[in-house]
Amino acid sequence: VTVGNSWQDAAGNAGVGAADTVAIDTVNPSVTVDVSDASLSDVDNASLVSFVFSEVPTDFTAADLTVVGGTVTGLAQDLLGDPSGKTYTATFTADDGFTGTGSVSLTGSYTDAALNLGSGDSDSVGIDTGNPSVTVNSADERRVGEERGAQGRSRLTA
Repeated sequence: VTVGNSWQDAAGNAGVGAADTVAIDTVNPSVTVDVSDASLSDVDNASLVSFVFSEVPTDFTAADLTVVGGTVTGLAQDLLGDPSGKTYTATFTADDGFTGTGSVSLTGSYTDAALNLGSGDSDSVGIDTGNPSVTVNSADERRVGEERGAQGRSRLTA
């Protein structure tokens, strides 16, 4: 904003010009959620999750996350990997006994320094931590533990 010298007050005194600038931020921040692993199982049931923001968020917490098929722990700003402060990381751990698609979603409940509301994002991962089961079929109708004759046979299927 610039005000020139061509004005005067009610008493006829000439005005003095001046200039000033104001930064205006009306851009809403965004985020990209990335679950690093392509799939999780009993052997590898945890994955790094990254949250990369377009601007530094001011009030992002784990309470902003919706998680399916597991839990998110250790949410922290990753200033070592990204000194700008725009990246957070956490660990997603799959629930034991879960088979399906797990996901980590961030709603638009965070803001930037200008209090512009952020948009959300999510990522998913296939999970198979279900415990296997076995079915036993017996060709012989005798109960388990009974003796079998030379011709008795049993079969185990999975």
